[in-house]
Amino acid sequence: MAGSGLIFSGLAGDSPLGVALAFGALSGLGIGCAYGSALPAALKWFHPSKKGLIGGIVLGGFSLASVMYAPITGWLLNNVTIESTFLYLGAGVVIFSFLVAQFVKNPPENYVAPKPKNLAHAAITKDSLDFNFRQMLKTPVFYLMFATFALTSSVGLMMIGNISNITNLQLAEAEHATVIGIGIAVFLISFAAIINTAGRIAGGSLSDRIGRTNTLLIAIVVQMINMLLFSFYDSVILLTIGFALVGLCLGIFLTMFPTLTGDQFGLKNYGLNYGIMYMACGVAGLLAPVIADRLYAVHGNFFITYIVSALMMLVAMGLTLFLKKALARRNGELNDGE
Repeated sequence: MAGSGLIFSGLAGDSPLGVALAFGALSGLGIGCAYGSALPAALKWFHPSKKGLIGGIVLGGFSLASVMYAPITGWLLNNVTIESTFLYLGAGVVIFSFLVAQFVKNPPENYVAPKPKNLAHAAITKDSLDFNFRQMLKTPVFYLMFATFALTSSVGLMMIGNISNITNLQLAEAEHATVIGIGIAVFLISFAAIINTAGRIAGGSLSDRIGRTNTLLIAIVVQMINMLLFSFYDSVILLTIGFALVGLCLGIFLTMFPTLTGDQFGLKNYGLNYGIMYMACGVAGLLAPVIADRLYAVHGNFFITYIVSALMMLVAMGLTLFLKKALARRNGELNDGE
């Protein structure tokens, strides 16, 4: 579906509706299916104490996609038509993704993952029940997780979606007009994607040791402070640091909720359960750019956007503290939701 959507986009010519249906709908469905299929299989091969690390590694591939596809797409656009670019990208996705997908396997029945030697240093874990989606939707924990996921994702998507505008505006205000250009924005996007990948792996590994909600709280505090300081970033170096922190924290957020979903609702129905949970990120993807664009249109800068983002992080912190207590009660032990 993902590759076919790109191919049909190339065949759609100059029809916006055709591209919307092919790329937006068909490729979007394919990406969503692939996103929800690889992680459950990977997690089943490893001990529960490694869920965070394995989740971070697998999901890191998603954030590295922009680093890989951006230069390929740029080269194609400079050498062939837009329609041909869609066709070549689609063919590449169909061929190579199909080949590597053959290695995605569930472990054999009755497989028991080996316990790691350093299990004593891992966060406390316990076997979770296998909830179906109806049972999951009846738990208060799901709605706390969903709301926190939506808020934390919104800030990261809001900032990354406006890298070019923020860069141009803040460097211009600091009289660095000579260095403003699309090259800086492309660099920042690629760098943020790399840091995002590092955040997924490092955050996942850290959460295996200190717990999911503790890791989540650390990332929320870092992101909130970053938002409060962002209006003072008036150089390429400071903006690079700022967007790196945005990418780092977003990577942690996008790893915590898949692993929390597996922790709390089991792996048997994980694909569907996390598909529902991931809708929070979809909500964020719809609302965040609109909020940022409206605030920018009214105020002519992103200062209010930064304040709103910091407030969203504050609300997310409160929800995470409630989640921490709810998970402790639900799991019958005073830990952070493991």
